[in-house]
Amino acid sequence: MAVATAAVVLTACGSDGGDKAASAGKTAPDAKKTADAGAHGGELKRKVTLEVRGKGALSQGIYYQLSSSGSESGSLPWKKTETLTLTPAQQKVGVLVSIVPGSVAGSDGILKPGACVITVEGKEVADNQGGKSDKGCEYRVR
Repeated sequence: MAVATAAVVLTACGSDGGDKAASAGKTAPDAKKTADAGAHGGELKRKVTLEVRGKGALSQGIYYQLSSSGSESGSLPWKKTETLTLTPAQQKVGVLVSIVPGSVAGSDGILKPGACVITVEGKEVADNQGGKSDKGCEYRVR
């Protein structure tokens, strides 16, 4: 009788039916996150586009920060697209991308900021209100 009781107790203690359900609930979001992050050690790729809209020549250059910093001059419209690869740490804190659009002549001849826009994966995430704001555009890509 003691052997039968011990077998029942050991079987009950060794059972992990309830634990499997609990651990499945805890690991499922992580598994989805890993699948969403891609197959490169948790890295994630994001397509980022910086734009300065409008027509005509720029009186000052465009300054930008993507995977590297740079400046360009020329005429509008202007666009630069890059695919950023984010590490797991960068996905948490974000990578700052920005654009200072330079100045364009308004219809009254007065210089004003160019209209800048940042899109991530085709979704507009930042703008300077069509050039109404004197600030450029910036966004933390996660």
